[in-house]
Amino acid sequence: MDVKFLTKFIDEEGLDVELMKSEYRWKAADSWTKAFENDLLMKYLSADLRTPPEQSKMVYAHFGALLLYGLTKIVLVIDGGASVLVAYVQPIYMHDMELEASSFRTPSKSTRKSGYLASQAIRFVEWLPSAVTGLKRAADANAKMERMRQDNLGQRKDEMFWINAVFTHPEHQKRGYAGRLLDTLLKLADLSGQGCFLECGPENVAFYKGRGFNVVDNVILESEGSRVEIRLMVREATK
Repeated sequence: MDVKFLTKFIDEEGLDVELMKSEYRWKAADSWTKAFENDLLMKYLSADLRTPPEQSKMVYAHFGALLLYGLTKIVLVIDGGASVLVAYVQPIYMHDMELEASSFRTPSKSTRKSGYLASQAIRFVEWLPSAVTGLKRAADANAKMERMRQDNLGQRKDEMFWINAVFTHPEHQKRGYAGRLLDTLLKLADLSGQGCFLECGPENVAFYKGRGFNVVDNVILESEGSRVEIRLMVREATK
C-alpha cells in the first residue's frame, strides 16, 4: 500500500493514528515486550526454555522485527508507539473512490524483490529463537495455525488483511488506543473491499466481535500438560 496514500488518508480523517517512524521504534518495541509479558501464548511457547529471555533482549528482538516489518507490513501507532498495530496487506486496487489512481498500484519488480527478501529476513528472525533454544513448540504452533488458516480461508488469505498484532503498553491501556488503531485499519479494508482475519486467545474475542469479527475456527496447542486455545476470527468488508 502506498505510504503517501496512507498518510493522506490518516490526515484527512483527522486521526491521532500515525504510521511508524524511526523515532518511535524503541518505544514501540518496549510496548511490545511489556504488553506480552504475561501473554498465555508467549508463556506456552517459552515453557521449554531453561532460562526465560531477559526483557532487555526481547526489546532488541522486537526493535529488529519492527524495523523489518516496515518493509512488508503496515505498522500503525498512537502516542509515539505506546500502542501499535501490525498488519500484512496485499496491494490494493481501488474503484469508485475519489483517490488518485497512483495511490494503489502493482508493486514494481524491484519492490517485489525487496519485499520478498524482507519477508525471508522476518521469517529467519522469527525462526531463530526456536533454532537456538531447541524450542519445538513454536514450530508446531505455527504449523497448526497455518493449517487452520488454509482450511478456512484457502487462497483468500493471500488477499485479505492479516492483522498480525495489536498491543498497548500496560501503562497506556484503557484509553481506547487499540480500538482506534483497529478502526483505522478496518476502514482501509472496507475501502479496498477486502476482508480481515486474525488469531487471538479467548480473552480477546469480545473485543474483536465488537468490531465485526466472528470466530470461524480454533486450534488447541498442547504440550506436557500446558494448553492454550487460539481462535481464528474473520471480518468481511462492509460498504
